[in-house]
Amino acid sequence: MGTYYNPGVSVSQGRVGRKLDTFMHDAATDALRPGEHLYACLEFTTHTVAVCVDGFDEFRQMSELLCPYTLHALSEFEHARSV
Repeated sequence: MGTYYNPGVSVSQGRVGRKLDTFMHDAATDALRPGEHLYACLEFTTHTVAVCVDGFDEFRQMSELLCPYTLHALSEFEHARSV
C-alpha cells in the first residue's frame, strides 16, 4: 500500500472521485471505467486515508487491517495527484 490520495477526506466526502456500491475487489474493478483507479477510504479517529488498491495484493493487505472501508474510483488525473 504505497500510493495514497491526500487529503483522504476529499475522497470520502465525495469531492474527488466517485463512490462504488461494493466492498469486494472483483466487483469494484468491474465497475471501474477505463482510466480509473480503485481507492479504499479508511476512517480513523484522527484522520482519513485514501489508499490505491488497484492490485488484489494491495487490497488484501488493506483488508487485513480489519477497519471499515469504502471503495472509490478516481480518474487518471486525480490518481496522478496521489503520492
